[in-house]
Amino acid sequence: MRRFVNSIYGKVTCHLAIAGLLMPLVSVFVANQAYAQVNQRSRWAVVEFLDESGKAGENVGALAAEAVNSSLVNLGRYDIEPQETVARKATELGLVQPILDKISLMRLAQDLRVETLVTGQVKNWEITASGSGKKASVILRVVVYDVASGLPINGAALQSSSPVRPADAPNDALLRDAISAAASVAVSQINTQILPQATVLNTQSSDGRFGDRGAALINQGARSGFKRDQQVIVIRGREQVATARVTNVDPESAEIQLVDSSKGVQPGDKVRVVFSVPDINSKLSRDDSVSAPRRSKGDSSVISVLLILGVVALALGGGRGSNSDLANDVRAEAIMDPAGQPGVKVSWARDLFVRGNTTAFAWQIYRNDQLGTPVAVVPGNMSSATDGVDPRDVEWSDFGGTVGGRECLFEDPQLTTTDDVPGVVAGRGYTYSVALVYRIAALDLPGGGTGGSGGTTGGLTTGGGTTGGLTTGGGTTTTGGTGGFTTGGGTTTTGGTTTTGGTTGGTTGGGTTTGATECYFISTRVAAKGIVTPLAKVGLVSPAPNAVVSEPIPFTFTSAVNASFPTTMSYALQVSTSPVFTKSNTRTLAKFNRNDLGDLSTPIVDLTGVFAGTTELWWRVGARAVSDNPGPAQDATGERYVFSEPQRFTRPGAPPPPPLKHRGGTKSGDTQNGGKTGKGG
Repeated sequence: MRRFVNSIYGKVTCHLAIAGLLMPLVSVFVANQAYAQVNQRSRWAVVEFLDESGKAGENVGALAAEAVNSSLVNLGRYDIEPQETVARKATELGLVQPILDKISLMRLAQDLRVETLVTGQVKNWEITASGSGKKASVILRVVVYDVASGLPINGAALQSSSPVRPADAPNDALLRDAISAAASVAVSQINTQILPQATVLNTQSSDGRFGDRGAALINQGARSGFKRDQQVIVIRGREQVATARVTNVDPESAEIQLVDSSKGVQPGDKVRVVFSVPDINSKLSRDDSVSAPRRSKGDSSVISVLLILGVVALALGGGRGSNSDLANDVRAEAIMDPAGQPGVKVSWARDLFVRGNTTAFAWQIYRNDQLGTPVAVVPGNMSSATDGVDPRDVEWSDFGGTVGGRECLFEDPQLTTTDDVPGVVAGRGYTYSVALVYRIAALDLPGGGTGGSGGTTGGLTTGGGTTGGLTTGGGTTTTGGTGGFTTGGGTTTTGGTTTTGGTTGGTTGGGTTTGATECYFISTRVAAKGIVTPLAKVGLVSPAPNAVVSEPIPFTFTSAVNASFPTTMSYALQVSTSPVFTKSNTRTLAKFNRNDLGDLSTPIVDLTGVFAGTTELWWRVGARAVSDNPGPAQDATGERYVFSEPQRFTRPGAPPPPPLKHRGGTKSGDTQNGGKTGKGG
């Protein structure tokens, strides 16, 4: 035996035996590694909450974020980004917490590379006496966002209180205890509502073909928490393709009925239950009970989903139809800027789609004297912009005249800068319009975003003809040569015909795309109502400052008409008991129209009876172009004029009262007739 072991054959046999014994261990190690890869935990981040209590002194929004973050860490189910990391990333992006708009929230989440973002509101809080001590109570609303779709998919709303502490306990410690208790309960509720993600097994429809009103069978059922009438979204990769409702439930499977679909449903799509985020009344109760405010019928999550789907229709409009409604009630009003210079405020009401999703990138404001170049650009979450007299450099998106569209022609916002864009000229009339630069996920476009400059060819091309046979994924079909066989990339030459295979653009069943992830478009311009004429303040001439006005007079001032742009102006004379000119202490004494230059005078004004008994008064004159609609921005008196600076004048005081007359002789002590003392009669 020893001789066999020492021989070459014996050594080989021993090595094979050892390898056979070690193979199971290696297999277990590899399997564990693969399992760890497949079961990698999702990443979450918590952003500072909004304090809606209106009470100063405590940073309750930051305390709420810290408490929810700690509760999620203790849950041990997800990888939670540290609060320091979230704060640092927000600072790098120029964001100030709490972050109020969803666009910025999703931008922060994408930079953090998290799948789920948590934020919410501190609706109210208070410190109250309880027996011989005191306690803190807080109303907390937590909202969980799916970053891929931008939808609120889970949440909780509740009131919680701290334990009763001695009367001398610090208030901030009590408040921290109450917020921690509320966060713990909220995270527990949210955790019970997180169900496994299901997969579509097959699809069907009543007429034998798949349609928007079809049904689908999924591989999760009652044992996983799926219930009848639950609202769900259907996802393909990072794209939401449909909304649906759970209809029939078995222990291990369920059937969903489509409510709306943008691209149809197919086997392999993922299904996620969307729990409506509860709202809550901000009124605190003694027993920590809560009530929801009244709201209209309909599930908020489904509404959000439909808004997302509606954006796709916006993109397909090609700049026609719905695009014209992205800004409503656009108006331009003459104002004075904080430096006292003429300006124009352009404002608009954002369409429902723009308010309800993250597609808005920027608003571009155009003025009729600057063809093709906007005079101002503001972020997509804003609804107003200001145009002033100073020239400025404007960075804007130039799409070369292409409006809307069905194809991904622009994978970035196409930013360019125009230098020294001139400002407005006082006394000149202008018209304004606004357009929205918006972005759509490439997968939401027809064909999954093909046609851009990004990745093109997807899948397999078979020869036998000039046109390639089968294309899978999101790419375009590549032309194959006769008898050729091309699989993404490379070049095949058969029989003298060269066939070029493009780069791989997708995987079967909606995989990733090497082309654009976002596509940028611009809407049609929406014009403001009427004309707006920015104006400098008129100068007051007479009465002079602090003059005494004792009789009816005309008030004199300088014209607001620009000689280069003649127009008719409407003027208004106001008098007030205060230089602030509020509605309650102001009288409008004259309104009249003039179109001439130089010094102008009002009709003769009689101040008798105007603020009788008041000797100190102020006056001012307002101007507006008659052609303006709606006119300058309203001031505190409700008038639409650009008013001058106020100027003081006085009126003579009332004459002294007549001397008192004494009855029945002189007063006792007066001497008359040689010093005799007079007596009363």
